[in-house]
Amino acid sequence: MSDDYTPTKPQPVDVPGSPRDAGGDPEADLREALAADPADQRAAASLTTLLIAAGRFAEAAAVIEAELDALAARAESGEDGSPAAVAHRAERHRQVAGLWDGKLGRVDRALYHWQQAWQLEPLRTEALEAARAIYASLGKHKMVAQLYQAELEILGDAAPAERRARTRLALGRLLARHGDPREAATHLEEAIHLDPELHEAREALAEIYASPSFSGVEEPQRRAGALFVELGRRRMATEDTEAAILYLRRALGVDPYSRESIESLENALIRAEK
Repeated sequence: MSDDYTPTKPQPVDVPGSPRDAGGDPEADLREALAADPADQRAAASLTTLLIAAGRFAEAAAVIEAELDALAARAESGEDGSPAAVAHRAERHRQVAGLWDGKLGRVDRALYHWQQAWQLEPLRTEALEAARAIYASLGKHKMVAQLYQAELEILGDAAPAERRARTRLALGRLLARHGDPREAATHLEEAIHLDPELHEAREALAEIYASPSFSGVEEPQRRAGALFVELGRRRMATEDTEAAILYLRRALGVDPYSRESIESLENALIRAEK
């Protein structure tokens, strides 16, 4: 699959029918109810539970997918587009995604259902997190980055700053690992702006600016030195002198003429000798 692979809607799975007897088999009764109305939520939920308990995961997935198809048709016809109906469909997509990924080893189907769940409930980002994990396991890092971008767009400016900062941090780290240090730095700067106490973002940004990608570029290297000094002083404040010295030596390494770095390192070394 290419990096811009987008999962398509899975085709129905042929599931062999289960033996029925004349004695009122619960599974047979549930299948009969669903044959009359595939969108019967109670019957679908009961049959799914029964099949999962028996380890018949592919059959359970087929029941949920048939229910989802029927519910989607109702929604498209305007018959039932209530918030409760939307929430139920999203939850069933999440459930069947878990089956395809965790029990049946079909990540393509899992991805389809995770993305459907997110489209139905964009503010519930656990579906995006699951899709990112699958794409990362496949080495589809561009798709992972796109899903982080999608989350940021959905969150918008109304979401808590700390949450947006964490998402920017994760995206920045991903981009830094996979060859786009300048865009990574942009996201990490924004993470620090959103949450000045997010020291992980400061450290990640300092590492990027101190990397060969910015070698010989004066302003980023000064910024790296200043960030390492901030991190070192923070460690000093917590009495972690050893870690503070490491950060301050890094600061001096990227910006050897910085008086702030020199003085901070001298103070840390004096404190370490006491």
